[in-house]
Amino acid sequence: VIIIIHSLFILDGFNHLLSICQYLGYPFLISTAYCWETCIPHAELVVIRHTTRIMIITTGRTKCRDLIPYLPRLERQFQDMANKQGEFPIFSERQLKKAWSKYPLADANNQAAVLVPLVEFQNAANDNDIHLVFTKRSSNLRSHSSEISFPGGGREPQDENVIATALRETQEELLPSPLATMDWAVVGTCTPIPSLHGKAVTAVLGVYRPLLQCSAINEVFPGDSQEVEKVFSVSISALLEGETMQSKSSRMGAGIGAPAYQTEGEDVIWGLTAFLLRPLLHDVLKPTFLSKKE
Repeated sequence: VIIIIHSLFILDGFNHLLSICQYLGYPFLISTAYCWETCIPHAELVVIRHTTRIMIITTGRTKCRDLIPYLPRLERQFQDMANKQGEFPIFSERQLKKAWSKYPLADANNQAAVLVPLVEFQNAANDNDIHLVFTKRSSNLRSHSSEISFPGGGREPQDENVIATALRETQEELLPSPLATMDWAVVGTCTPIPSLHGKAVTAVLGVYRPLLQCSAINEVFPGDSQEVEKVFSVSISALLEGETMQSKSSRMGAGIGAPAYQTEGEDVIWGLTAFLLRPLLHDVLKPTFLSKKE
């Protein structure tokens, strides 16, 4: 079913229509003529950047929902671990100082951001497990080719903040299918840490609102073949089971161990991605999803 709305003046009726779709359990998405727009499950607000024409398309790939049951618990855990600035600390102050001393910022405007994307599947194979989404970078890229990473990249002038950077880069890299929606609930940001190339990299923790009703993440996010060789997901429990730590000093500086995560096949999550992942995994995700519920 495709419904096109030509005027902003009938958004009230549009919101009512979305509410009816939700009540009947129909998944839907929103798009403009120029780019995929955010699907707001509870239909309180629709942001239209480029055009007033809207399409609503039903699909069995995702299921929009008013509430993500675990989101308040996740946000509370994140904030409990955050510093005075409201950011989750990837390193201790001592470790962070050493890292910045070894890899100083080349330019104050040299910033980058990645999204740490959480998704939830609803099928027998994944057993409603929470997964993190990763990309394997294309072998044709000049830097970090064939490495496993979170979607992300450098901040551009049009980005309002690092959150906007992370979401824009995620859309460009994951390349959502025509029957998918880019609807992320941002939980919070982490303290920036240095990359080997003198960039300040900020991780943004986000939850994909729609419930995935497919067997693999690449059915929804096939990935841009120019940048990404493949898009895949790994459950929180599998990441914890596959974690290893190198006792020797890492490239981030003395006293900072080097984590690595074995995934299915020969792919290993290491380097900056692993450094960002480990504290979030142990201090936020594990307590939220794998500890005994109160």
